[in-house]
Amino acid sequence: MNTLLQELDEIQYTDLYHVDDAPIADLRLKALSRAGWWAVALVLVGIVAGFAIVLPDTITTPFVLKSEGAEAIYRFPSNVYIEKMHVKNGQAVKAGDVLLEISAPDIAAISNELVTARHSLTNFERFRTASAANERKMTEVNIRQIQEDIALKQTQLEIVERKWASESARLSYDEQEAKRIWQTNTELFKNGDISRNDLKQLEGTYMRARTAQEQAQQNYLDQRNALNQQIVAQRLAITSLETKIAKSNTELMQEKERLNSQLVTGQKRIQGMYGAFSVTENNHLLLKAERNGTISFLFDGEKEVPAGTILLRMTNEETPLYAYTQVTSSQIGKLTEGQPVVLKLDAYPVYEWGPAHGQVSHVSLTPDEKGLFNVQVQLTDSGTMKDRLRIGMRGNGEVIADELTFFGHLFRKFRKTASALVD
Repeated sequence: MNTLLQELDEIQYTDLYHVDDAPIADLRLKALSRAGWWAVALVLVGIVAGFAIVLPDTITTPFVLKSEGAEAIYRFPSNVYIEKMHVKNGQAVKAGDVLLEISAPDIAAISNELVTARHSLTNFERFRTASAANERKMTEVNIRQIQEDIALKQTQLEIVERKWASESARLSYDEQEAKRIWQTNTELFKNGDISRNDLKQLEGTYMRARTAQEQAQQNYLDQRNALNQQIVAQRLAITSLETKIAKSNTELMQEKERLNSQLVTGQKRIQGMYGAFSVTENNHLLLKAERNGTISFLFDGEKEVPAGTILLRMTNEETPLYAYTQVTSSQIGKLTEGQPVVLKLDAYPVYEWGPAHGQVSHVSLTPDEKGLFNVQVQLTDSGTMKDRLRIGMRGNGEVIADELTFFGHLFRKFRKTASALVD
């Protein structure tokens, strides 16, 4: 053994090491254990999140904004001349507001016909109606006079009846008494108590009484028949006058209906070609708004507007906008009415304005000739774009067809891939 090593004693080696100089413990096992627990925790959190977090299943499709009511479009079958514009683009108008003043030879002709028809009706109502009313009043006065005459004759007839009732009783008594005396004296004559001359005188008295009764009765009948005939004739005259009034009223009504029909026909003819209107003194047309709305387009060109050119467009305030889109046959099975839709408009970037929201309101049952299905989306919230949306704006819509968890999306992709591989 080396002599140098023998000289070293044990204490010397002990003093060379301190407690702090002990070897470092091996920490790898602890780190691996902790990492394992963290990995288990993360896996559990991922599993929970995969089942808890719900992601929307969307169908993205382009759309265009349309109106539920037809947009009012002003264009005409012949050339017209713009005399004056009363509105401007974007202006809100109320029903009855004047939009513009136009003229044309055709307009002048039909306007003149309309003015003529209106004047004819006005003159008829002012003069012919008044004249007919005066004639009717005169006829009614005649009828009242005849009725008063009939009442007078009926009174006379009652007097004749009462007079005859009284006189006939007296004449009948005189006749019966003269007849009784004559018959009594006839027996006396047979017995020779009176002479033939006396009997003849008594017979003459009886015959005069009888004749007087017959004449009085005939006079009564003549007077009664004459009065009745006069009453009947006057009643016929009243009937004739009433018929005349009825005929006059009918003719008056027919004439008024004819003139009014001419006026209404002219108005409908102009309204059918140009819309709501009024006519100026120089036979120009003032076109008026038929409902509340906003001017969305206004012709900006020469004074003469060619036939068929759109002169003005107006959106209807009372009919809301909706988003119109089309989907393919592979997408239609996922769509149902009531599904929410997120609408992103090209004119208003979503990162500045945010989206609009709606819901599916109508899904067509059959496709068009291109195999596409029409879908309508009712706007429920315009967001920050309220009063800024216009017909014709386009964008992309995301229909939320379903809501699936993360694992639901993953499993569906797995099934889709597996099905593609099998096929």
